[in-house]
Amino acid sequence: MILNQQKLTESLAGRFELTYLGHWSFAEMESAFGFTAKQYVWFGGYSASAGLINDEKRWKNYVSNALIETSIRKIF
Repeated sequence: MILNQQKLTESLAGRFELTYLGHWSFAEMESAFGFTAKQYVWFGGYSASAGLINDEKRWKNYVSNALIETSIRKIF
């Protein structure tokens, strides 16, 4: 293993493939996370952030940095 690692000269940092995962429906969020209709309307169908809804400040930070900022960066 060490010999293989010594031969690696090129970093793989920054290499990734984008995969689109759309919003989840209310039925999916309700089934998976127990969302109420009110929670779904407020927090949306972002399954990755569902565990953060009890800490709204952290949820907002996640949405801002992981969803909004990365989408805007693609435009420019």
